Amino acid sequence: ITLIDGQKPEESFSYKDNNPKFCHDGKTLYVGFLSQFPATYKLVAGEERRDKEPEVWTDESFEFYLDVDGNFFRFGGNPAGGYCESLNTNPAYDGQWQYKTTVSTQIDNTTLWQGEIAIPFETLGLAKPIGSEIKINFGRTWRGLDRLGITAFAGVEQYDKKELFSTLNISGSDMAFQEVSVSNPNFGTLEQKVRAFSSKDANLEYSIKLLSSGGFVPERVLVTKAINVKGGSVEQASANATIESTSYDRLLFQVKDTAKSEILMQQVVPFKVVENYLDVIPAFSSAKVYLKPRYTLVQGKADGNPIQVEVVSPENEIIFTTKISSNDEIVSSFARENKPGAYHAVIYSMVDGKKKVFTSKTFNYHGIGEWEKTIPEERVLPPFEPLTVKGDGGNFDIGMWGRVYQYKNSLLPTTITALKESVLSVSSLTIDGKEVSNSLKITKSAPYRVELVGKIKSKGYDLEQNSWIEYDGVLWNSINVKAKENLTGITLKMDIPESMAKFYHATTGGFGGGGRRTEAIDKDVALSFWPVIWIGGQEQGLCWFAESKDGWKTTDALPIRIIKGKGQTSMEVKFADKLDKGQDIKIEFGLVATPVKPLPKEYPFTMFGDHFTVELNPKAPHPPITAAAIIQNHYAGEGFFDLTFNGETNKDHLKKAREDLKLCDDNNVVFTPYQIALYLPEEYRVVKDNLLEWQVAPENHVGTQDYGKPYLHYNLCPASKAANYYLYRLKNLLKDLKLKGIYFDFGVAMTCSNRYHGCNGGYTLLAKREFYKRVAGILADANDGQYTVVVHNSESVQIPVFTFTTHFLNGEGLRQLSSSVFHDGKDILDFYTLADFASEHSSLPWGITSSIYIPTDPLLPQYGGDKEDGGPQELYRFRMTKAAMAGALIHNTVPSQSRNHYGWYDKVLRFYADFKVNEAEFVPYWRNSEYVKVVQGKDVYVSFYRHPGQKEILAVISHVSKEHLDQDVVVEFDPVKLGLTKLISANELLTGPDPEYEKLYTLVPDTKGTGYGSRWRNPVELGDFGVEFKGLENNQIKLTLKHHSVAIVKISAE
Repeated sequence: ITLIDGQKPEESFSYKDNNPKFCHDGKTLYVGFLSQFPATYKLVAGEERRDKEPEVWTDESFEFYLDVDGNFFRFGGNPAGGYCESLNTNPAYDGQWQYKTTVSTQIDNTTLWQGEIAIPFETLGLAKPIGSEIKINFGRTWRGLDRLGITAFAGVEQYDKKELFSTLNISGSDMAFQEVSVSNPNFGTLEQKVRAFSSKDANLEYSIKLLSSGGFVPERVLVTKAINVKGGSVEQASANATIESTSYDRLLFQVKDTAKSEILMQQVVPFKVVENYLDVIPAFSSAKVYLKPRYTLVQGKADGNPIQVEVVSPENEIIFTTKISSNDEIVSSFARENKPGAYHAVIYSMVDGKKKVFTSKTFNYHGIGEWEKTIPEERVLPPFEPLTVKGDGGNFDIGMWGRVYQYKNSLLPTTITALKESVLSVSSLTIDGKEVSNSLKITKSAPYRVELVGKIKSKGYDLEQNSWIEYDGVLWNSINVKAKENLTGITLKMDIPESMAKFYHATTGGFGGGGRRTEAIDKDVALSFWPVIWIGGQEQGLCWFAESKDGWKTTDALPIRIIKGKGQTSMEVKFADKLDKGQDIKIEFGLVATPVKPLPKEYPFTMFGDHFTVELNPKAPHPPITAAAIIQNHYAGEGFFDLTFNGETNKDHLKKAREDLKLCDDNNVVFTPYQIALYLPEEYRVVKDNLLEWQVAPENHVGTQDYGKPYLHYNLCPASKAANYYLYRLKNLLKDLKLKGIYFDFGVAMTCSNRYHGCNGGYTLLAKREFYKRVAGILADANDGQYTVVVHNSESVQIPVFTFTTHFLNGEGLRQLSSSVFHDGKDILDFYTLADFASEHSSLPWGITSSIYIPTDPLLPQYGGDKEDGGPQELYRFRMTKAAMAGALIHNTVPSQSRNHYGWYDKVLRFYADFKVNEAEFVPYWRNSEYVKVVQGKDVYVSFYRHPGQKEILAVISHVSKEHLDQDVVVEFDPVKLGLTKLISANELLTGPDPEYEKLYTLVPDTKGTGYGSRWRNPVELGDFGVEFKGLENNQIKLTLKHHSVAIVKISAE
């Protein structure tokens, strides 16, 4: 049964072997499938299932949905062996089933993925399955094509649309019918092979009919085959037919039992006969035009005459021509000096002395655009500092803000320090079991960039290296090795002090792009390829990154290992198992130590939030609650505010943007209009005409609607000239609109396979970093060196990409409809661990404001949303925000107020402002044991601030654990070690008197609706803080603390 393309149904037959097979033995339902990928396919295999259940839909994957008597099952898996399951959307479900997978490289370099699923009928609640009818949908997501392939029985992009499910009849018969192969009928010919089996003699009729979805022409029988099956045997049959009319767009496949006149199987599959014999891909940046003829289709129309393609200028001058004899792609040179205008690519033949044109395609050339004339970025943006180089020869230290990379006659830094602490104690590259020792030579040294080269000529191999370091700390290495004799392998090893290697964060493209793993390092860890892996503690760390592993020569499915040892932890990366004589390998990877820059002097009063609280913001000079914000969603897709929608003029959009900018300026907020990185609307003609060169592959454009008009956002690659075009337009926009910042949705770097601009399937880490650097530079030029760049990066701190950003919005991966985390009295601390808040979601290890995004919209009744009182679930959102505060505040990080309880932010940030937290010394739980200890209390953590000018302490006391433990807590300070005599008074601020808070009840009245100023958007009703303060006695703070709660205690001393 053919799976139907949910985006382009007429392309359903373009997938090879996209037809799963079903059978059962009375006890178990079996599903089998295979996919054969071409040698150029970039397989996103995903992760195996280990401690945590992977969400496989971001990988190459299958998803199998079943609706059984109202129970909605979902089973999914990826090529690596990762799998997941849910029941009625609850991912905590752990029903019995099996999934087996194999991935193998074939002799022709294609890749074969085979998967088998076994689901006991008992798991599905079917005690007597025979005779049952089950509603099903089987989906296969293809992530290595020119565009994202979403294929399923249902034929829509949403695999879970139950109303479109197919019916699977669990028959007691042992008859089977299968499609063996089928050609793509879009080219006018249908070739199909099928086979049938029956334990008894059976007479089947197999037919294929042409249908018109619009009913414009009557159905037509294309093929009818009688298949007579002898009992116990397999019969095969073939169908070959020509489709001569373009009026038909559906094929009906049908199998009948002729004896019973009963339909056993049937399916309708869309198709479309194409009359296009030439595709054209302009790649002006590389001065080429690619021509892809369909010679085998057109040759029958040329009456045996030669077939040619040509490119014709706007003046009708032929600038390229050649004869063709195959479907092979043709590359035509295209001089950049050519005149702008409409060019034509033509495939034709001379028939009876006349030119017979089969296809003519027009493509527009705009000349050499102003956006292509880029100036090298040769400066140091604030708050970074210029690079320094100390030493000579092969021994030198390269310094940048807060960090030093030390080389000692080595290819790589031997040690790296961050904030004066070692994050790398030893590093080495081993070839053939021996450590490579060689000096690098500095060929360029500038405040913004240092470049290094190295060469080795040895008996066993030749090595050439080119490296660079820039002032943000990003180091990139490109190493070529050519074997002169057989070598046993190539491995990178990095030793990290045990005290520093507390956590690791491995990430691909985050939520929707492959996910992440953030865990404490308490055992050895084996990993498949992850493009970004950071290892560190609460305040520093080291990140290794690579854009691809395509050049690696290892069969190890887990080539990256984190090995926990005594005194140190090692990270090992296996690039090659062996290298035979004459073979070569190119190894490219980078390093960056963190934090990459200092947090702003105003921190933590730098939080990013949404637009609903802008007018509630304190006025300067009081520190803001919301420091930066998006305003209105109508900015999505409007590009540079110069497009016309629904009759509105360009000036209307620019006027609205100026109004919103003024609103933010008046309320002490940086206005950051919504953009998508890197998407631009189809209305920009330059983008549309360069799309095939600039777009990301697989193509993944976004359809949206604004002012009642549907349109596309084109997904463009930052490694293409699209980035230059965007930056050029942004710079011009700032002449009319004095923006101080910008917000980028989809902010992470993803993979791209578009060879027409030079990508080969890797992650565009360096290109996306360069894009953000130039955005920051443009904003800095317009704002006296200041800039705000916010990225939505849920589940993905790709730190080498984000060094020039200022804010993270991270966390949207948890939602009530796709996760059970927030259901039935649970909160964020039932899922996130201390490691999550201490590393990925903290600001401190990165030097970038982390505005943790926890969307706590009103909970649906089926998930317990009707069990908590308080207006539009204000008390539910109060409790959810409390848990987020408990995890974040002890790490000197404040969650984003977006979609959370506003009252919490009014209190916490007002208390912080009164204490001058941004000027105070932060003394966190992980390095304050000589000053404070938890005498009583389990999983209780205490961090505190020391007032910059007075003998006062502001203590943050949190319970962080998955356990729901309400307990008495005793925290004891040592005033002498703090340089004090004794503690004299203490007050818990959250539960203490707070008359200033009462104004919120007036500013945010309890009105119905979801608009600005409503309680739905800005909850203010207070719930149970979970704190009962019992006072200060003998330098001990005593209180009762409920689970997932936090107390803020102000202590005075003498």
